[in-house]
Amino acid sequence: MCGIVGVINYGEYIVDKYQLQKMNNILAHRGPDFGDVFIDGNVGLGHRRLSIIDLSPESNQPMNYRGSDYWVVFNGEIYNFIELKEELLAKGYYFVTEGDTEVILASYIEWGEQCFHKFNGMWALSIYNTKTKEMLICRDRFGVKPLYYYQDETQFLFASEKKAIVLSDFAELEFDDKGIQTAINNPFGLEASGYTEFKNVRNLLPGHLIKVKNKSIEVKQWYRLLDHLDDDVSSDFVVRVEKFKAIFKDACMLRLRADVPIATSLSGGLDSSSIVAMLSELDDLRHKTFVHSFKGSFLDETSYARIVAKSTHTPISEVETDETSIANDIDNILYHFESIYGGMPDSPYRIYKEQRKQGFKISIDGHGADEMLAGYPHYLDAYIKDIPLYNLPKFWTYFRKKKGENYFLRFVYDRLPKRVRDKVKEIVKGKKITAEYEWVKRDLPSCFSNLKSKLYEEFSYTILPRILKNFDAVSMANSIEVRMPFLDYRLVQYVFALPDEDLIHHNWNKYILRKSMDGLLDEQVNWRKDKIGFNSPVAEMMSGLLKEWVLGVIHRADEQFFSRKLLMDEFNTIRSNPSDWNASLEFWKKINTLRLMDIYKEKKGNA
Repeated sequence: MCGIVGVINYGEYIVDKYQLQKMNNILAHRGPDFGDVFIDGNVGLGHRRLSIIDLSPESNQPMNYRGSDYWVVFNGEIYNFIELKEELLAKGYYFVTEGDTEVILASYIEWGEQCFHKFNGMWALSIYNTKTKEMLICRDRFGVKPLYYYQDETQFLFASEKKAIVLSDFAELEFDDKGIQTAINNPFGLEASGYTEFKNVRNLLPGHLIKVKNKSIEVKQWYRLLDHLDDDVSSDFVVRVEKFKAIFKDACMLRLRADVPIATSLSGGLDSSSIVAMLSELDDLRHKTFVHSFKGSFLDETSYARIVAKSTHTPISEVETDETSIANDIDNILYHFESIYGGMPDSPYRIYKEQRKQGFKISIDGHGADEMLAGYPHYLDAYIKDIPLYNLPKFWTYFRKKKGENYFLRFVYDRLPKRVRDKVKEIVKGKKITAEYEWVKRDLPSCFSNLKSKLYEEFSYTILPRILKNFDAVSMANSIEVRMPFLDYRLVQYVFALPDEDLIHHNWNKYILRKSMDGLLDEQVNWRKDKIGFNSPVAEMMSGLLKEWVLGVIHRADEQFFSRKLLMDEFNTIRSNPSDWNASLEFWKKINTLRLMDIYKEKKGNA
């Protein structure tokens, strides 16, 4: 896991080494073990290394393959590099390192762009050909590792983080008002759009690559999940469970490949608990797991985490937030987070900080399971939409209990033909009904159910890519590599080919995962009904530990976006009613926006 940067000057002048090194060093937190740059006239590459596999200097980057024309900078891990290496050795290739970077170069030389389809891992990388002066930049299938790029009339830039671009000497710091407004209204929508909060800084979407030559830039999609669904799905549920379990087990095993100690992040929920349980079967060294405790808060899941740790004989470390640490860290967290989001990223940041303090470099986490195994409550709504209208009365109790009568009426409305919905709009004046994302559904085959359509949208475009960016930011801020077995491409392609009833069965979500973990995971956790998620108690923290900090942000607020008076009124309302979770998240996005802009202006001014 590392940080990468690159510069292409469109003129003939040579890339300034000092400026490139400065840009590269902005990402020193991503790679504290080594940093270097490579310059070929008007092209420059930079790399910051977090040593994980093959700790020797021979695996430092930028790397060239045996005097060839190809150079690479690479952020991520290719977990199946050993198998690929054996295949390449049989073809006559030679290797001097024990890592995966050299295998990437040899794979590209042998198979070209098709090599990416052979990789099992996570990556953002750039391969540069010194002979043809062509640069290729590629991002992994599901967007586990981030990549941003910038272009103007004179240059092209790329980096693992936005800050390396906007705080460098190569670009100006300019905020994109439209991007900021989109992030405030819908952070997931901004992620899917490819734009960012910064002007001219674009987000390379998952499964996409860029080819750059001279001033020509081609962005294309190299991987689409729909084109790779598993076609070997048994009609026998027991067989399907066994295959799911086998792939999941192998995904966990592959992610144990490392030359440094491994930890896990445990919330007490099903996904992270399944990881810990499976690793306890595979890892003889007994990794250590970390959980964040919110004593007295409804978000605290420590009791479940302790059950998992005890039943799997896994050492556990409990992390807490105190007034001094949160007040001291919040600006640094937002600097590294470099985005606008509804949730406060304090708890994962603090877990990764403690992992690093205790000597770990890797955390194996459960991200990705919710968005492909129907983990959120609203997926049940999508599932029910596929039930014929004449069966709806059977679900009246569900709607009254979970959503209320208005939701039931909205549910019926959504299932009516468009011409009927338009007529209803004419009759019901002032009732605004927002349509769902149509651009995603145009990308779906007609055979997809409502549930699979919603899962595909949120897995491929909106929720998951945003969450992955969040966790990359807060983990790499602490020089921790996060590995995610649920995002093994073999498992994803299998799950999206499964029938809906394997995901939701008699109101049990993630059903196939629960069945596969029977006997491995304590049933108190495996068959939990409630879901809390990896969140911080935003309202309580803003009203307590961060009260003075929030007041300071409001006092300095640029009223271009928000009125100070309205912000103060909103803050007072939240303090008097901290249980209003949604209101707290909406308010936090505004505070997040204001402070983020100030922090980056300060950083740019001191650069």
